[in-house]
Amino acid sequence: MKDFMTDGCPCRQLPEEMVSPYDVLPGKPDQVEARSAVLTVQVSQLQGGITVNLVGHHQALDGTGQEQLAYLLNKACHGETFTDEEIRMGNMAREGIVLPFPEEWQPRPDSRYLRWEGLRPSVDPAEPCWTDFTFSAKALTKLKAEANLGLESGYVSTDDALTGLVWQALARARCTRYPSDTPSTIGRAVNPRRYLGIPAAYPGYITNMAFSTRSLGSLVESPLSSIAQELRAAVDPATSNLRETTRELATLIHRANDKDSIALTGSLDPELDIMMSSWASMRCSQFDFGLGLGLPVAIRRTLIPPVLGLMYFLPKGREGETVLHICARRGDLLKMYNDRVFAEYGTLNENDLLLS
Repeated sequence: MKDFMTDGCPCRQLPEEMVSPYDVLPGKPDQVEARSAVLTVQVSQLQGGITVNLVGHHQALDGTGQEQLAYLLNKACHGETFTDEEIRMGNMAREGIVLPFPEEWQPRPDSRYLRWEGLRPSVDPAEPCWTDFTFSAKALTKLKAEANLGLESGYVSTDDALTGLVWQALARARCTRYPSDTPSTIGRAVNPRRYLGIPAAYPGYITNMAFSTRSLGSLVESPLSSIAQELRAAVDPATSNLRETTRELATLIHRANDKDSIALTGSLDPELDIMMSSWASMRCSQFDFGLGLGLPVAIRRTLIPPVLGLMYFLPKGREGETVLHICARRGDLLKMYNDRVFAEYGTLNENDLLLS
């Protein structure tokens, strides 16, 4: 544990076989029964510390729901009684939580939720790798201030600014391989509860993505504030279409005979596009589960096989820092590491790319 903390608590030192009850990604026949659980908790003892790993079933829980169950588990471990409202939320019926469109509605042929044929095949699986960049609280404050400069109205959040910074850095790395007019799309996982009037504490699975598309050249040349503002507009209830697209997704799933034909990321090209999930606002660093060991020193996810284009903002640490856990081509990650603008905010353990 001491070495783990000295290295900055990298996710690469938390392989699933060491700290997880089963693999996050399916595929192992001997794990089918274990994977049917809604929530599984494993406590692993290491030299000098422990890990507490919570694994939720992604057909029953989304990230928001898993955090809510972790919150309730933490209460239970402290002997606290659940409120009537918490019990009511935990037992809400899932059926009809999202109202499908009427029968006469028909999806567009280019719906983002239909799996698109002809996307570029994935690169050599040995090429992508996971690594972690850390952004201190001071760096995040500076980044947000820069992203809000020059805005005539509204604001952008820290999450918008950081997402824009990552998107730009990857575009600069990829411009060496693709023409500047090549489009790149980012899909940000969104909690759609507030857009549909669903209680914030509803623990069931309900998720969507907010999509934004720009050319690589536009990403490289535009100011961060412009990109961050576009990302903000895609999730702002006053300007986004997330209410309608969440109903579209629910309708497609409801009608499909082959549920595998519907996917949140079905239209994304992992070589050029980004699948982003932000856990930065989750309360995980406040949960000690009554173990008497104090609050966690870090919140990390286990190391899963490479999934090109997938990335996470992990829950904020005790000092307000945010970790970007990102899977991309090794060469692109090295370019990000050496990117002067990106490196002004994010830091990387020098050994991380060599060892991942």
